[in-house]
Amino acid sequence: SAANATVRDLVNEINKSGIATAFVDEKGQLNVKGTGSDALQVGIGASAVDGAAAITNADTGGANTSIGFAAADRTGAGIASSGITSAVRSNLIDQYNDLRSKIDDLAKDAGFNGINLLAGDRLSVVFNEKTGKNQTKLDVQGTQLTSDNLGIVKAGNTQLAGTTNFQNDSDLEAATKSLTGALTSLKSLSSTFGANLSVVQTRQDFTKDMANTLTTGADNLVNADLNHEAASLLALQTRQQLSQQALSLANQADQGVLRLLG
Repeated sequence: SAANATVRDLVNEINKSGIATAFVDEKGQLNVKGTGSDALQVGIGASAVDGAAAITNADTGGANTSIGFAAADRTGAGIASSGITSAVRSNLIDQYNDLRSKIDDLAKDAGFNGINLLAGDRLSVVFNEKTGKNQTKLDVQGTQLTSDNLGIVKAGNTQLAGTTNFQNDSDLEAATKSLTGALTSLKSLSSTFGANLSVVQTRQDFTKDMANTLTTGADNLVNADLNHEAASLLALQTRQQLSQQALSLANQADQGVLRLLG
């Protein structure tokens, strides 16, 4: 293939230079070794599994360490070695862990009146004062919300138990997927709490409207316009006086008729 031809050309050019010798071993790995007796031998090979390249210290007297590079068709290709870390990623790891701890702090401080739905507490909202079967209420069950429960694993520079190695591209990609999953879980929890809040607000508005209606009716029965009531009282008293005068005149007329007849 073209790649093999390129490797053969590279081997020939290195051998012609005289400063090093090059050959391809039985594993298909390109080896380059200096001409001196104690020269460092470096092997450049490719993994048959994922196509990732590697530069390996092949000197048997050395540390025999390796540096791996992600394949060209991988997203976020970069150094993925044991022993080489990125200072930029190390700083981002500290920021990531700080933000991760803030999630736990926010969940702990989300309580109100002794109830914290993000700490697994249960809230019962009673809609009437009845008891037993006639009582209507809404029970809201909280959840224990922590960064661990959300799948947000603590970051580190190495692969330790309970941590994610942010110096490794594959682990970093897995952490990104975990954050996406955590965001989805939070949106689902927010939707559940939002639905319960909507029910409580609807009942609250209904209760307020009923209270306002009853208050208006009571005011109409109790409160009175003094000027209007005083005028009504005066009119009633006047009618009573006129009725008494008319009755008195009628009695006098009857007595006058009786005297004439007598």
